[in-house]
Amino acid sequence: EYGRGQGGIVVLESRPGRLDHWRVGAELSMIDASLQADGPSGDSGSWSFGLRRSLIDAVLPLVDDTELTAAPRYYDGQIRYNTGLWSGARLSALAFGADDQIGLIYGEREDKFFGYETRFSRVGLTLTQEWQESRLTVTPWFGIDDYSLASTFQRIKSSKRLGGVRAHLNRDIKLGYVRAGVDVTGGQFEVASETDGDTETTAIAAEGDYRNSAAWLETSLRFADGRLNLKPGLRVEHYGQPNSIAVDPRLVVTHELSKGLSLKESVGVFHQPPAVADALWGNEDLESSYSVQTTVGGEKDFADGKSIALTGFYSRLYNLAVDDPTASNEALEKFRESKIGALESSREFTAKQVGTFSILENSGDGYNLGAELMARHVGQRGFAWVAYTASLARRRDRPTESSKRYVLDQPHVLTLVASWVLGSSYQVGARLRYASGNPITPVLGGTPISGDDFDPVYGEPLSERLPAFFQADIRVDKVWRRDWGTVNLFLDLQNLTRRQNIEGRIYEDDFSSYRTTKGLPLFPSFGLSFAPRD
Repeated sequence: EYGRGQGGIVVLESRPGRLDHWRVGAELSMIDASLQADGPSGDSGSWSFGLRRSLIDAVLPLVDDTELTAAPRYYDGQIRYNTGLWSGARLSALAFGADDQIGLIYGEREDKFFGYETRFSRVGLTLTQEWQESRLTVTPWFGIDDYSLASTFQRIKSSKRLGGVRAHLNRDIKLGYVRAGVDVTGGQFEVASETDGDTETTAIAAEGDYRNSAAWLETSLRFADGRLNLKPGLRVEHYGQPNSIAVDPRLVVTHELSKGLSLKESVGVFHQPPAVADALWGNEDLESSYSVQTTVGGEKDFADGKSIALTGFYSRLYNLAVDDPTASNEALEKFRESKIGALESSREFTAKQVGTFSILENSGDGYNLGAELMARHVGQRGFAWVAYTASLARRRDRPTESSKRYVLDQPHVLTLVASWVLGSSYQVGARLRYASGNPITPVLGGTPISGDDFDPVYGEPLSERLPAFFQADIRVDKVWRRDWGTVNLFLDLQNLTRRQNIEGRIYEDDFSSYRTTKGLPLFPSFGLSFAPRD
């Protein structure tokens, strides 16, 4: 059903608004303020609203005066309308959007900075028609994406106006179901980049449009009284840029060995087209990358609400887009030297959204290998779960080279979450997170070129890591329940251990030393939420 990507996909399905009466809730804390409401529309339909604005960007300077702490600022909101039409038909209209920003200013001058901002909005309609054994869903949508990335020497902007339609037909059969669908998307884009050189500013710009279309088919077949489930699928896609066809077969097999014990294996091919800006800027022959992904795992459910699951994964990646060593990437040179020591990670994130603004070629490959363990307990008065992932991610730019660490390689990631109800009105929750630091390329010093200008001297690529990330959070809630509703007063302590998690390095002009950018300090947040009685 989904394509055009090789990473994880999160599928969220929002619920429709209430049909009986209106319900309005609100929350105010030092982190953000939010308001939500849902209720009947008066024509057998329903409305739901939500709005949120961060406050941490205003509060953080009051509790932390270090100039290199990065604080986010965000807005987001959504509105949804649902109604029935004729027999078996429903209509849902949804609009949502967000405006996110993060950045920092360092040094004595305000022209030394690093910032990132993204804004997006989506409007869509979903029409669902159900028959006795079939269901048809059609979703046309339209959206706007705006991204900008700025550092001391580099300014990148991207703007997209895009839309599409998704449609699928589901048919129940004796052994399971068959689903088939189409997925068409396209739009117009504009990208621009300015890089300040030693004597002049290098500017590039591109604009154009793209069209991608796909058809897919999958079926789920149950055998042996449901103990064996086969789910084969096929996705065929045409990419407008580049002009190519991608064929992605996939298969998921689930076995129930005994009550509560099951195994699952999967294998599939996943294609991802290059960023439109990269395909049209510098190398119009840039092709899609693709990967063959496999997983094998097992899960055991126990009668007392406990479960444990172990999943191993391996993916082999081909045709990755990497920098062309024979090309002149003038627009990227100063960006590489913008004194952000973890710039490789930043570039990897933004490349998927705005491109790299450099000349690329499809000579890279790599692999991801690892396993995830998850244990959960859900009781009548609370829950707890722990997840640990051990992984190895390697890449190489050319077949003749040896592999090296991937810029987002994190060998160890551990998360623990628990929440418990105490008495009739208190609830306590806690979260622990640990992750290996991202690899970085160290700067060994600087070479003078003229006057006060220096060029960096780099060490081995991605040969160092930032310090590991660790954060402990705890939250305590006090609840008052009345006939007219529920009031919840809470204290949320983030980074309880006051750990200074390092997120990057910023070098001095001569590259002889650096300062570090940090995550959140110890951040106490008080909050109050209200919800009327159902």
